[in-house]
Amino acid sequence: MSIFSCDEIGTKGAPGFMHYVMNRGDTTRYFAPVPEDVWAHRIGGYQVCEKWLKDRRERKLDLDDIRTYCRIVTALKLTIDIQEEIKGLYPEIEKPTLSRMAKE
Repeated sequence: MSIFSCDEIGTKGAPGFMHYVMNRGDTTRYFAPVPEDVWAHRIGGYQVCEKWLKDRRERKLDLDDIRTYCRIVTALKLTIDIQEEIKGLYPEIEKPTLSRMAKE
């Protein structure tokens, strides 16, 4: 099982994608791609992806940690997509309510 120590958070590679640098010996590895909207997503005032990684800065990540982080990224992306879909539908759903209120 590979174990990586996490050293820095940065923007390496393609614009719009965030990567977390993990050094292991003489090789550098990245969590990539993490879309910028996922990286920037906040819950409870915290930037979720960054906080999760920063909380583990002094630890070595094992395979379960890496899988967990990938699941977090996936869950956040799906959540953002659902929120955007709701935001697009809401004005249509709200119209009948607003028309009733205008008539009263």
